[in-house]
Amino acid sequence: MNGLPLISILTFLPLVGAALVFGVDRERRQLARGLTLAHNGDCSAAIAEFDASLRLVERPSTLYNLAHCEEELHRYDLAVQQYERYLTIASADAEDRPTVEATLTNLRAL
Repeated sequence: MNGLPLISILTFLPLVGAALVFGVDRERRQLARGLTLAHNGDCSAAIAEFDASLRLVERPSTLYNLAHCEEELHRYDLAVQQYERYLTIASADAEDRPTVEATLTNLRAL
């Protein structure tokens, strides 16, 4: 038999599942902290939380919030990069896609 015996694989699977759940939970906590910080006007700290969240799970909503914070800090080149990343991974029918595209047009004109 090639590889690990079935019993070893079955023993290992719950550990993998627990690690994935922990990663998602951690990502959501960091995203929530970032949203709270951004809402309170601390975009610099929010960006750190959004970056940490993105290292665990890349979500369009996190990229959108990160880009918005970069824009609030007048770091338009970084905002453009994050909005472009958002457009790359967001679904074609994402509700805020037209808004992001318009924002990109405006930012590129600066």
